[in-house]
Amino acid sequence: CVRMQLVYNDNGEAVSIQIEGNITVISDDTKATAGRATLDSKRGVLVLIGKPTLIRGPHKLEGSRIEVFINSGRVEVTEAKGTFRLRPGAIP
Repeated sequence: CVRMQLVYNDNGEAVSIQIEGNITVISDDTKATAGRATLDSKRGVLVLIGKPTLIRGPHKLEGSRIEVFINSGRVEVTEAKGTFRLRPGAIP
């Protein structure tokens, strides 16, 4: 990233991180890229904006906004488009 800003609460704990410029986040087999991101540690949500992309194996998601709920692994995409490869026999 180009710029990172941490926001702390009164107890000195980081409650959010704001990141800008050429962001790449990698976790296990998942890669996310975006122009800007915010991590809300209290809610456990990573919000990606600025041409966000989420890639896992052959699967690719894009949208105007991608929210990754870190604890559950749930992903919400605004204006979603993507490509997915299904296993043979996955759809009857």
